[in-house]
Amino acid sequence: MSPSPSLASLLASSPSLDLPCSKHAAPALLLCLPSSLASLLSRLLLLLLPAPKPRRLLLVGGYLYKFDPSTSALKGTPIPLGSVSASPSPHPLSSVPCARLRVSSPSASKTRYYSFASAEDLSLFLSTLAARKAEQIKRDMGHSRVEDPSWKRADARAGQLVSRKGRIAGMLSRREREGGDFEETVGLLR
Repeated sequence: MSPSPSLASLLASSPSLDLPCSKHAAPALLLCLPSSLASLLSRLLLLLLPAPKPRRLLLVGGYLYKFDPSTSALKGTPIPLGSVSASPSPHPLSSVPCARLRVSSPSASKTRYYSFASAEDLSLFLSTLAARKAEQIKRDMGHSRVEDPSWKRADARAGQLVSRKGRIAGMLSRREREGGDFEETVGLLR
C-alpha cells in the first residue's frame, strides 16, 4: 500500500487548480424544509454549527484533493472527478460565494459546501472543474492530448486510497450484517 500523496508531491505534479477555500457544514435538515421555515431555523442553527474549516483544494489528474492548509494533511480520500457535480449555490446559512459539490458513490452521496474568497475564485473553480472532467473523459477513452506522467502516479495512488476505503466500508457492512464486533474488524484492518 503506497502512502497518501503529500501536498508537496501533488504541487510538483502541475495541478490544474490550487485554491484556498472554507468547508461549511451543510445541515441536511435545512435542505429538505420549505425556505420560509429554513430561514427561521437558520439563525438558530448558525449558533450551533461548527465554524467553517479552512481547506486547500487541488485538482490533479482525475481527482480532487482536499488539504488542511495549517498542517498540509490530506483530508479524507481523494474524490474521483467522475463522481462530482458542482454548481454555484448559496449556502443555507451564509451569503459568501459557495459551490455546492455533490459527490456520488455506489454506497451513498454527500453534499458539501465550499466557500471562496471571491466570486471570481468560485467561477475559476467551477470552470476548471468542468474542463478537467471533460478532459478526464477523453483521457479515460485514450483521446487526451494532455498526458502528464506525474498525473498517472498521482491517479494510481488516489485510486488505491479510494479502493481501500471501499474495501473497508464493505468489510464493516459485512461485519455489521453478521453481528460481528467492531473491535475485531479494526484488528483485521491493522
